[in-house]
Amino acid sequence: AAVEAGCDLVIAQGTEAGGHTGTVATMALVPQVVDAVDGRVPVVAAGGIVDGRGLVAALGLGADGIWVGTRFIATPEAWGTPGYKERLLAMREDDTVVTRAFTGKTCRVNANGYTRAYDEGDRVVQPFPAQFVQSIEDGANHLGSGPDTAVDPDLEFWPAGQGVGAIDALVPAGDLVRSFVAEADAVLERVSALR
Repeated sequence: AAVEAGCDLVIAQGTEAGGHTGTVATMALVPQVVDAVDGRVPVVAAGGIVDGRGLVAALGLGADGIWVGTRFIATPEAWGTPGYKERLLAMREDDTVVTRAFTGKTCRVNANGYTRAYDEGDRVVQPFPAQFVQSIEDGANHLGSGPDTAVDPDLEFWPAGQGVGAIDALVPAGDLVRSFVAEADAVLERVSALR
């Protein structure tokens, strides 16, 4: 439907991705989307991709490129509420949870007290957009606020993909792009040598 509507590309985002997400994993989703699109527009893979190995995997699944979110939040150039980048660096891949607590839609985020209150049934999730408004009123959602905003890490809405466990440093965005390409080249060279 997106192709028929005239989109320029299709992003196939697996459930590993941070932010609003679905239930199908990147590895299963991308080839199905590539087949459905059938070359009419480029397909871009997203979800859990944090390095050049993920780029090669996406290309191997038939994607034309990658969309990277969480890894680029952990760069000096990225804007984020206080504590967001530091939390990303400290997280493991199992420190994320898919919840409706912040917006009323399924969203992969940093697990914290706010998500637990909803996911354990202490609070009832309202439909979107009422839940989005509720999270703002609760002081748990500052994504659109300035960098001087005071936030409580045990409440804050910090989208994060499962690839977060592989992020251990704030790397400038340009260096990050160069490292993706260099690592992808090295992986492709190693795989080519196996033939």
